Formats: sequence, C-alpha cells, structure tokens
Amino acid sequence: MKLIVEYVTECNTTQRGMCCVRSIQAHLLAKTFKLFRPHVIRHALNKRLGFKYRTPLKRRIVFSAERRKLGIEFCKLLDGAIRLERRGEAIIIYMDETYCHLHHLPGKMWYRDEDIGTERAERCRSRGSLQIILHAMCRDGWLASTDDDGNVPVLDEWHQGEATSCEMVFRGKVGRGDYHANMDGDMFMMWVNERLVPTVEEMYPDKKVFVVMDNAPYHHGRSPDAFFARSHSKEEIQAKMQELGAETITIKPYADIEDSIEVPEPTAPLRDFAGWSFFEKSTGECYMIDGCSDEGHGPVMVHTRIGSKRFGAVESAREDDFRRLLQDDFVFVGRGDAALLYLRTKMNAQAKLPHRERNSTQHVRQCRRFLDRLRSTEWEYDVADLAKKYNGNGLKGTGGPTGPQLRSACDAYIDEHHPELHKTRVMRRFAELGWEIIFTVPYWAKSQPIELAWALVKNFVAYQYHPGRTHKDLRRHILKGMYGGLGRGGVQHTGLTAELAQKLILHTHKHINTFLDKTRPTHNMRGYLGNLRR
Repeated sequence: MKLIVEYVTECNTTQRGMCCVRSIQAHLLAKTFKLFRPHVIRHALNKRLGFKYRTPLKRRIVFSAERRKLGIEFCKLLDGAIRLERRGEAIIIYMDETYCHLHHLPGKMWYRDEDIGTERAERCRSRGSLQIILHAMCRDGWLASTDDDGNVPVLDEWHQGEATSCEMVFRGKVGRGDYHANMDGDMFMMWVNERLVPTVEEMYPDKKVFVVMDNAPYHHGRSPDAFFARSHSKEEIQAKMQELGAETITIKPYADIEDSIEVPEPTAPLRDFAGWSFFEKSTGECYMIDGCSDEGHGPVMVHTRIGSKRFGAVESAREDDFRRLLQDDFVFVGRGDAALLYLRTKMNAQAKLPHRERNSTQHVRQCRRFLDRLRSTEWEYDVADLAKKYNGNGLKGTGGPTGPQLRSACDAYIDEHHPELHKTRVMRRFAELGWEIIFTVPYWAKSQPIELAWALVKNFVAYQYHPGRTHKDLRRHILKGMYGGLGRGGVQHTGLTAELAQKLILHTHKHINTFLDKTRPTHNMRGYLGNLRR
C-alpha cells in the first residue's frame, strides 16, 4: 500500500498525473518481484487507499507564512489609506487590466439529455481573438470625467494624447492566452501618463492619491539606469560600486542563517531529523543527516561525515539501529549551517571532538549562542577587491566575497544610499506626483474591488453574444457593460454606479477582515480595516 501511495504521489507531482494501473503494476513488480493483477490494484486504489480516477480540481491558493506576512503588510497600508479617505484628505484608486474574448458567452445553457452529443448542446469551440481592457475605479465609480448630462466621453480605440478618462479598450495583437502577451511596460506607462494622471488631477486635484494595483510584470518596468545586483556578475557589481563612489563595502555573511529549532524527540518521524548535526560520544566523529531513504529493505537514515574543511564519506543506518543509537551514543548539536560551523570550531587535528567536549550537555545552548555571534559578524572589503575569487572556506579569506554575499550587500548599499536605482518607472512617476502605491498580494483577487467590477462587465457582455459578433460589436458591449445602456430584449443595464462601487469595496473589506480574524495569532493588531489598532 505504501509503495502505491508513494508512486502515485510522485507521478502526480512530477509527471502531471501520468499514472495508470499498468504503470503501477510494473512499479510493484520491480520493487517486490510480485505480479499483482490489475483488478487487485484497482481495488486497493478505490477501496483501501481512497483514490478516485476523475478530473482534478484547480489548485487552491494557500496562504503560506510568507503570503500571510505580505497580506498583513497590505492590510496595514490599506488601513492607513482608508483613514485618510474617510477624513476627506485622500482618494483610493483601484486599477487593473483584464481581457474579453470575441466569443465570450455564458458558461451554462438549457438542453435535454437526448441533445447531448448533438449541435443542440454544443458551444462554439473557438473563443476567438480578444480585446484588452484597462480602467480604474474609486468609491465614486469609474475614474472618468462626465459632461453636463452625466455621460462619460467616448474615446476612440487608439485615441492619441491625453484624456480625462482611464478607459482603454483595444484589440489584442496576440489572440492566444490572456492579456499579458498584449501588454508591456511602455504601454502601461503611456496609460498612466495619458489617462490616469490627467483624470485624477482633474477630478481630485487637492487629494492625496493611493493607487492599489497587482504585481503584473509590466507594473514593475525598470528605468534605464536601474541596477539590481542579483542579475549582474561580480565584475559588473565592482564597476557599479566604483561609479557610485563607494570605497568599501560591508558584508554580513551570516545575516540570513536559519534559526535553530527544538531537537526532535527520539520517536519523531525520520524526516524531522533532516539537516541536524550530531556527534558520537564513543568516537567523537561528527555527522550531518541528509534525510531518509528506502533501499528496498525498510527505511534508512543517510548521514554524511563532517570534516574540518569539507565533507567526508556518506553512511547509512537502518531505522531501528538509528533510534537505538539516539538513546545511547548520538548527541545532537543543532540544525543547518550554524551547527556545521560550530562543530568545526570544536574539532581537533583528527577532525573529531576532544574527549572533554564529548561529555558536555550544553552543546545545543552553546550552538544557539554561536548562532547569535555569527549573525553579528561583519566583513569589510575594499571595492577594488570585490571581483577577486573567494578563498575563505567559510571565513573571510584573502580574496573577495562570494557572489551571493556580494549581491546581497550591494543591494543593501543601494537601498541605503541610492534608493532611486531600485525604483521602477511607475514608482518614480508616482513619487514625482506625491502618490503612493499599494501592491496587492499575488493571486489575491478577492482583495481588489475592480475584479468584481470586471465580473459585472463580462457577465453583461456574455449575455449580449450573438453569432457573427464582430470586434466593433464587442467593444460596444464592453462599454455598455461599464457605463450602462440597453441590453438584449431592451433591458436597461445600469453599469457601475457610485452606490454599487461602494458596495463592491465594502465586500472586499469584509473578505479582508475575515483574513485578519484568521491571522490574529500572527499579528498584534485589533479591529478591522479603517480602525486597526496595535
């Protein structure tokens, strides 16, 4: 049973589910030298293990620890903006891009069972080319000025020059996929300069502006003079630091070293011991655990000998032997690079721990203190030596720093002394205007009110579909979905009004407040959006 579960799981994660009963049968034959009949394997999958042969569901976006941290930071920034907006000092703008296919139509239809397989229960198989839609909204509705009658000015598809409306609807050149293949940083900046900025300056001239947007790649277009060390070689970084006038650079080699955690219990699963370092009281030899493996005779623990400068031979122990030695001979020190460096500082000339160190019971505590000292370690290099090869073997050495250490230190230096080099084009433009950007958490669409507005528009467009719809018709349907107009059968569609916009914004706030409730243990804030307190 365990072999089947492991094999199916591996196929689902690495082979996109390319797994069948015959392949499972071949795998079991290779592992156990027994030939199982297909119906036996199907019974095990369905009845004993709970597998079902069915269409997989879409992957759910799970809030990991990193995503929760980003979500909490987003809530703090949005809370400050909401407070200013309620006092009448600011306006929050929600902008986004979307797309709509020419053959966009409702997802469901009425049909009888006898219609299945005929043209009476068949949809258009081609979605057609698409149109790209850019717009922005706020609590007053779409961000667009109106005439004396309250109507939004109609813009041509390829309108040139400034306009007091954020609307931009155009036909995409690339008909496959979504709008990302039809957008780039230049077009986005053109929209910002010719649509967004003139409209906001006319409608809200005396208010502080907050723009809420997602993390699409073209929102992060770099300026020509931008410099990010992670994409450059050591020689290029050295030349840039000399250009910036730096003489020395300080590197903290162990600033990001991982924290030590509690030593696993002897009865803990074998996977919990991966990464831990220990020594043998009987011999003084030191090892780092690589992980658990299955060599056909049960699980074994693989560990590598630690030398004074490099690793030694790889050894293994069966599970029962490993757990017995945990009680009798093994002494755990710590986990990760900190424990590795700690043991190497304690070794003698034979790469073993001296007898006086083997009987100590304070190694875990001493390793944690050693970790604190490592984090405060600083190495200073002359800029002229940055391109030299690193030769320290864990220490500073006489050459230059390692590539990852140099890139991290260079970015930190630029953030402190030349932050403009790390700002994107839209960041610099908004900084000139005194605006602020609030980036949403990636793939958290429910925190964006304009995503709900897109659903309103696309639902209207879908129900206006008719065979032979042209792009001119599609554009007209999109504009009616935004601003209102007569739909199919003469039904009046109202579009996005100020009242509806405020409802959509409050709906997203309700969802964000639910997130805040679920993450209370991870932050020290009370209350909800607009009234968060520490």
